[in-house]
Amino acid sequence: MIIKEDIELFYELAYPNVSVRNRIVTDQEIRATITQAINNKSEGYRSLYLYDEEIKEHLKIKQTIKTFRGNYYLKDILFDIDKGTNTDVKCKEFTKYFVDQLIEDWGVDESLIQIFWSGNKGYHVTIPDIFQLKPSNVLPGILTATMAKHFPNVDQIYDHARIVRLAYTINHKSGLYKVPLTLEELYKLPIEEIKALAITPRTIAKVEDIGAVAPNMHNQIVIPELRPKQVEAQASKIALGNIITCIQSMWNEGPVEGSRHTKMLRMVGSWCRNGIPKTLVYEGLVKWSNQGMEPYEVKKIVDDCYDKGGYNYSCKDSLMTKYCSNSCIFYAKRGLGVSPVTAETAELSFQEYVKDGNFMDGAINLKDFYMLDHDFYIFPSEFVLLQGKTGVNKSTLLQNWAVDFGEKTLYYNAEMGMNLLTRRFGQISHNADKDKVIRMAKDKESFFKAFDHIHTVNQIMDYEQLSKTVEEHRPSLLLIDTLEDFICKAFGDPIEHISKELKRIALYYNIKVIAIQHVNKSGENPKDGVNISQGKGSSAAYQKCDMALRIDGDRTTINRTLEVLKGRDNPSFKIALELLPDTFRMKQINIVV
Repeated sequence: MIIKEDIELFYELAYPNVSVRNRIVTDQEIRATITQAINNKSEGYRSLYLYDEEIKEHLKIKQTIKTFRGNYYLKDILFDIDKGTNTDVKCKEFTKYFVDQLIEDWGVDESLIQIFWSGNKGYHVTIPDIFQLKPSNVLPGILTATMAKHFPNVDQIYDHARIVRLAYTINHKSGLYKVPLTLEELYKLPIEEIKALAITPRTIAKVEDIGAVAPNMHNQIVIPELRPKQVEAQASKIALGNIITCIQSMWNEGPVEGSRHTKMLRMVGSWCRNGIPKTLVYEGLVKWSNQGMEPYEVKKIVDDCYDKGGYNYSCKDSLMTKYCSNSCIFYAKRGLGVSPVTAETAELSFQEYVKDGNFMDGAINLKDFYMLDHDFYIFPSEFVLLQGKTGVNKSTLLQNWAVDFGEKTLYYNAEMGMNLLTRRFGQISHNADKDKVIRMAKDKESFFKAFDHIHTVNQIMDYEQLSKTVEEHRPSLLLIDTLEDFICKAFGDPIEHISKELKRIALYYNIKVIAIQHVNKSGENPKDGVNISQGKGSSAAYQKCDMALRIDGDRTTINRTLEVLKGRDNPSFKIALELLPDTFRMKQINIVV
């Protein structure tokens, strides 16, 4: 790890369970939390990476660490060896082989290797950062590429928001502890005796060779090809000087106090969508702001916009209208037929799609938000159905997702008034009760920044209007509350029509679509739960969707379950959730059902 000695670093702490995140602590506080977790028999997790002071500034604005794009630091490298479909014996044998590989092939002194039984299904092996990775905002991507090349047989857990179980703490699923093992114990003890050691917390004296030095494998680093997010090819071919003259007028007027921030949002959005490199935009706006904004503030605006694919303000926007000119030229989209794709072209496209792991761009992994045993991905172009009976908090769960996923979101709201929805988003994003959010509003204390990635549509539309709205705003995530609340002008089954349209929108705009569907009264059998064929209306939505989830539970209690009904390539899961009525937060209970 290459770090200046005078920099104080912090971990993210999740305690007393995986759902309670975004608390920034020092290494000393981590050690204190471990003691507390042991005494309380609580679970505890920390981030894989460390952060500098910039993380605190980020959390003041965004309230979630998942959207942080500042510098990441790495102290140690952790290898997660999970047995998966193998037996405990095979998993242990592979761990022994892996440790031998570190010693013999990579030259890591055995005194520098820490081994833990994870408390459930495998082992954690930790070594110093032998790659001497420099702190940067792309460190997780570099580590991911490096580990995938050199250590492909261990779990790839190196994404930017990863948290790992604290040493010596309990795993509630197994009732056992994450405990250290000596090399001799790993090599000689059968798995039954290792599990016996984990019935209670244990520590062992670490024997260190004072002269042991970690090998320097900096020359083995793999640098992934970092490419900007795709933008519309048609838009990137148009010279900026020939279109949207309102943006040029904003630039020419300069950073007038009171409108500096709002103008910057519109300029960044326009340039991002027209393919201007992010570095140029950032450097230009730092100069344009003329020291009226800190570089960190400018960086946040630019990073947020480019992460979300570009804000899109229409000509009806009040500020864009102010600078509108009749010299501005727009060309309507032309679609003169469809060209079939040959097999060769399809193969080349797929090769580009999977190159350097780019096929993961834009995907949501539910494992990042819930304690799952496996990944569960929702990819762009997929249509997901969330089913549930009346009163089980379908809308609440969707609102939690809108806040937590942190993506540029268009939220179609036909279930509640705009003020109520705003208050709900405020409660969820700030983990606050109703009274606190109301006080913040009365005191004119802004609370919207924690969910400013969410734009809402608060009127009932037909699906043609919805498609036009998506075209104008270009979200990466479209949330529908609910499927039944659309005006259908077409003859036939309205659920079939809107389901087809939502799938078309997902494919055409390459975005993720999640829609709520109510369950018929006949499907609200408290004994049998929700029947997939009893979604309100026809079963067309279930047939058209790529994945279907259901939320269920007794509406008179705070306990809920979330399970997979249809998962495409994803494995099934069923987890227990708990509704916190004061904040409308839905958190996972530790036990996976």
